[in-house]
Amino acid sequence: YVATQRLDPSGGMFAPDGYTVVDGTSFSAPLVAGIAALVKQDKPGLRADQVKSVLVNTGSTVLVDYDNNNRQIQAPIAAMGGGKADAVRALRANLSAEPSSLGFGLLDGGNFPSLGLLLTNLSSGGSLNLSARVETRTAASSVNVTVTPSNFALLAGQETQLTVRLSGTRPAPGRYEGFIVISGGATE
Repeated sequence: YVATQRLDPSGGMFAPDGYTVVDGTSFSAPLVAGIAALVKQDKPGLRADQVKSVLVNTGSTVLVDYDNNNRQIQAPIAAMGGGKADAVRALRANLSAEPSSLGFGLLDGGNFPSLGLLLTNLSSGGSLNLSARVETRTAASSVNVTVTPSNFALLAGQETQLTVRLSGTRPAPGRYEGFIVISGGATE
């Protein structure tokens, strides 16, 4: 929601209560830039990729879209990007993942790539006990995506490299989506 004008009912963005729902990059870019500035102010030592990771990976992914028959569906990852920005979650983030998104690209032949994911504990004093798993949104039955290690600990400021592997047989052409879910928390 954003504030809008409520004086001219014939105006382009009129709403009687003074608030309206908007979308598009001309509305989202300044909001996300503001959240990025807040994150950088709170954690001035973060690199640009880490700020991006915090923004992308703390957004809400509970978003809807509409199919060709105007039925409400869960929004595809390609349509929602990092989701709906959440400034509070971004400021509380204690982990960054670089790159902030992964893609296996066009699969050609039988050799499947492995991708690296660098995780960094952004906290200043606590260690993190974490687990990693794959959550598929649209899956191909002929392939399997795994992440290793699946359980690990990170001391404050420490980094670790995860490996995301694709195995099986080449899937039918299409778009397959999912998430690498990192869960766990701080230990004293």
